[in-house]
Amino acid sequence: MARGYSKEDVRTRIISLLGDSTLGMSGVEISKALGMSRTTTAKYLRLLAADGTLLYKDAGNITLWMLARGRESFVFPDDYFKVADSYAAHLKNASHTDAVFLVENCMLSGASAARMIFEVVIPASEAMHEMYDSGIIGVAEQNLMSYVIER
Repeated sequence: MARGYSKEDVRTRIISLLGDSTLGMSGVEISKALGMSRTTTAKYLRLLAADGTLLYKDAGNITLWMLARGRESFVFPDDYFKVADSYAAHLKNASHTDAVFLVENCMLSGASAARMIFEVVIPASEAMHEMYDSGIIGVAEQNLMSYVIER
């Protein structure tokens, strides 16, 4: 009898499991930790690698799986506040890639696009304008932040 795992549930569990791993884990280790068959686990690992969530590295006859930089999972609606702080920090640090990854992770974690706009993007845009008006950032930084926000 098939168990019928949902992709979102497995994604969250794998990200949570690999989030603490610095060297990565083998598919066998991951399947044991998740309590899933190796075949089912391999299917989900390949899906997550295809969407850019996971990276893998062949080490002899073992494939090590690791979380791609900047990838994490969120629980909504609880994490909008956390995401807003991270998004603003990425903008301030001119981390364009990290800001884009953050938004992608939110959407993959089931965030509402409207709430992302109203609770994350607009407050970050307002903070950027306040920093410009108070002289903390210049025109170049404001343009860069605007570019990231518009993406």
